[in-house]
Amino acid sequence: MRHLPLYLLLENSNNMVGEPIESVKVGLGMLISMLRNDPYALDTIHLSFLTYSKDCQTCIPLTPLENFQIPLLQCTPFPEANLGKGLNTLYQKIQLEVRKNTPEQKGDWKPLVFILTTGSPTDLNVFRGAIPALKKLTGIVIGCAAGPTSRPEYLLEVADYVLSMDTLDQSTFTQFIQWLSRSVAKGTQSLGTNHGKLLNPQDFMKLPPAIQKIDPSGSRGNAVPSQTTAKVPVKPAGVSASPKQSPTTLPVLNPIKRWWNQTVFFDDLGSGITLDKRTQLRWTQKDDVRNDCSNNAWRLPSLKELLTLVDYTCSAPATKFQNFLKPKFHTKFNSNTLCSFNLEQHWAVDFKTGYNCLVENLQYHSCKNLYVQGENSQVQPPTSSLQTLATRLIPKLNTLMNFKTFGDLILDSETGLMWQRIPAPNSLTWKQAQEYCNSLSLEGFKDWRLPSIHELASLLDWSQSNPASSFPGMKALIYWTATPHVPALGYWVVDFEYGILNMDDEDKPYAVRCVRG
Repeated sequence: MRHLPLYLLLENSNNMVGEPIESVKVGLGMLISMLRNDPYALDTIHLSFLTYSKDCQTCIPLTPLENFQIPLLQCTPFPEANLGKGLNTLYQKIQLEVRKNTPEQKGDWKPLVFILTTGSPTDLNVFRGAIPALKKLTGIVIGCAAGPTSRPEYLLEVADYVLSMDTLDQSTFTQFIQWLSRSVAKGTQSLGTNHGKLLNPQDFMKLPPAIQKIDPSGSRGNAVPSQTTAKVPVKPAGVSASPKQSPTTLPVLNPIKRWWNQTVFFDDLGSGITLDKRTQLRWTQKDDVRNDCSNNAWRLPSLKELLTLVDYTCSAPATKFQNFLKPKFHTKFNSNTLCSFNLEQHWAVDFKTGYNCLVENLQYHSCKNLYVQGENSQVQPPTSSLQTLATRLIPKLNTLMNFKTFGDLILDSETGLMWQRIPAPNSLTWKQAQEYCNSLSLEGFKDWRLPSIHELASLLDWSQSNPASSFPGMKALIYWTATPHVPALGYWVVDFEYGILNMDDEDKPYAVRCVRG
């Protein structure tokens, strides 16, 4: 008898701590119970269960439904969600466990795969590299993006159907499990009648209101996909979906969430151009005027983009992007971001120290220019002339930063970071700040920490001052980060009055706002 392999690949990073993991436990038990009550499913389905976080673990290999024992499901202490590792492990399991066709008999049906994620792949290159081989072995892949930090656009690259849930609470996940089990059970009854397909769109039950289908175009709806639905190319996250997009509608700066956590860096593309694999921005390798940016693809970077090249673990230069410092080292590079409180000045970055600093527009030529290219541009391409820089206002950098409040928490949906809504009541030394965050407990979360310099600087908005941030309730104070200053003793701080990155001695008392994620 031909079996229908059903593989469940579920995230169990520390983002799942609390109600999400408990909801999955309840839902898994319900799924097994409902499928066992259907005679077709009971005779046909073999089930396997895998989890992924920093690594991927096979909890239960492919097992007949009637013999399947629900595993002990626990979260890891790691924030990573290496879905790419999960897909590679899944590919190996399918190769090993699913019976293939032989001259004597037909093998198993192509597997049905269900993927649950609460964020985005933290091993993006591995993730995308695993997709082509996996697709050759699978029948239908259903992806579920659950919770406010989920990024369904990544699931669209691997899944045939992508569903979205705003929260991963027990009620919503129960509705999803009911839909999934009924759809799978209905599909098993029609196996062999779908012209080689595992499931037809008609096999899917109507989605409950709390669950939405994400179309390849990125739109949401709870209609069952039509039979003529076809996959279309999906643009990377952060890229405009339409060429007619208004210039004042700004895309998200970084196509990869939390680019500063990526382990891959730069790739020499030749012709004096380097690709930053973390942000997908292309940079010139030296002070190259690029014909005064007459080619609209090249432009001066915004301050936020220029700061992505800073590496706070080194100094002189404070970057691993060495190429653009040759053949002549120069410490300061211009950005196209004007000072919000003095339009006769603009922001620059000192790559000797990693500081951002203000430069008089009349002193524009005292700094060098580094040009950038990328579809996720923050501003229209400028020329390199002094007059243009001095007179053109830069649009707000944080236009699309989406802060959502959940009790004592604030979620930044651009980075997926969760912030303490109300900072520490008193100013603290750096050591006290570390101890305060490590002992903090809010809304059931206990994995709070002091943010890094890149994480805290992600809240800055240089189009305004006092405070230089659109974060709800942000006060114009100096805040500690966890990042040590190199080579001097001390730690980096962020001044939210004007948006200045600096360092100070660890015994100084400053404000503290903790982060998790």
